[in-house]
Amino acid sequence: MCEHAAKLCDAQDEVASCRDDLSNVKKTMGDQYEKFLDCSMAAKSCGEYVGCAIGGLGNEAIDQLDGFGKGMKKMMKDHLGDLPGLDDIKSRVKSEVRQAVGDDEALPGPCMRIEKVCAPDEPFVRKECRRMVQNLGEDKANIGELTTCINAATNCYALKNCIDQLERKMSGF
Repeated sequence: MCEHAAKLCDAQDEVASCRDDLSNVKKTMGDQYEKFLDCSMAAKSCGEYVGCAIGGLGNEAIDQLDGFGKGMKKMMKDHLGDLPGLDDIKSRVKSEVRQAVGDDEALPGPCMRIEKVCAPDEPFVRKECRRMVQNLGEDKANIGELTTCINAATNCYALKNCIDQLERKMSGF
């Protein structure tokens, strides 16, 4: 893997230090290490390789945050009852990581509520909302209308209706 990364990033003089660092990378990435290796070997550019590394670290951070929340709930339940908000924090961290790395699943601001009310296996609404926001561009009035409707939605079906309603309005039907 180090030779491949050195070739992509024009850093042949870094191969030895890369090999030395791999054991630390393996400890840091935990369960994400094998995915990182697969992604790195498939990379076709230095940027893609770096994305594999950052993505692996981000995924591990999210996994650790999940474990942190579970541990806190167990240990502090007697003193605080159920700790509210840890799932919300995890969801926000996932969303921020997705947006930071340009992940295809990252949702634009008006569509963020989809994370709360739609299951991950309902990609149609995610794709449609992303497309709608892109089509609206700088149309602040309609983006505001879409955001208001989405924020009031309590389930994924209602979110889909928000998108469909605005699309019909914009097309004149």
